[in-house]
Amino acid sequence: MLLLTLLLASINYQLNLGYLLTFALAGIGLSSMHSTHANLRGLQLLAQAGEPVFVGEAASLRITLSEAAPSARSRWSVRRARRPRHGIGLRLSPSGTHSGFATRGSEGWTWADLSAGGEGRVLLAQVLPRRGWQGCGSVALETRFPFGLFRAWAVWHPAGRWLAWPAPEAPVPPLPWQAAHPGEQANVGNSPALAADEPLGLRAWRRGDPMSQVHWKRSAQALAGDGSLVSRETGGHPPDDLQLDWSALTGLDAERRLARLTAWVLAAEQAGVPYTLHLPGSRLEAGLGPGQRREALQRLACWGQPGETSP
Repeated sequence: MLLLTLLLASINYQLNLGYLLTFALAGIGLSSMHSTHANLRGLQLLAQAGEPVFVGEAASLRITLSEAAPSARSRWSVRRARRPRHGIGLRLSPSGTHSGFATRGSEGWTWADLSAGGEGRVLLAQVLPRRGWQGCGSVALETRFPFGLFRAWAVWHPAGRWLAWPAPEAPVPPLPWQAAHPGEQANVGNSPALAADEPLGLRAWRRGDPMSQVHWKRSAQALAGDGSLVSRETGGHPPDDLQLDWSALTGLDAERRLARLTAWVLAAEQAGVPYTLHLPGSRLEAGLGPGQRREALQRLACWGQPGETSP
């Protein structure tokens, strides 16, 4: 409307400078359209899914933006590869929810700039609502550089996948060997022959445990590795091989069983007790450590989902 008004005024009053201003502004507007399109053209994206998380936590997707290699080493392609890019927005949504018109708005966007021939890194996150393997959704890209007169956009579907472990039951129930000796706790805990630094067993700290029951040496080691406090367990001797058995959890539905087994796996790891995981159609032999923990949680996450395997 502004250009049309300037053009009509220039025609009516025969203003040569008015013509110059009108067509100069029109040329700037048309050139900005090509600049906006070129800000996304030739952009290369690489996605890397983050580490597995528990259901209800945010999984990360790290995206690296760079200049794609020119197909022909012409003077124009070399010059284009060296130009910086500014104001590139990215937004992550579940699969199938992005379209060209659905990406409008300012919420949820992460913005990045690229230097000439350089790279940019953007970290996006999304809460995982269910367990198991699931796609990373779609990524919308948008730019309005340089003047905001035009909007260039694209939708990208990365091939990465996230793994969501079952959310552990809270509060953490006692491990099977701890609950098997409820009557021994008072007698063993009050025995004068038991030294304070030689507990019969260890477990993850639970709300309500007295501070005198905390094993500070093991807790310091756990806190150094992003763990939590560890309490002395006075309800019996820890077994050489703790059996975490699906069939023993009667009266619980499938998801609650998975949540309890997940909590037990984490508690056994914190207590340093080797464990065996029994699931219908699957058995994980006794072990302890990060590899055992990861394999156990993955089996719990993928249980009952046919065809779900590691990528």
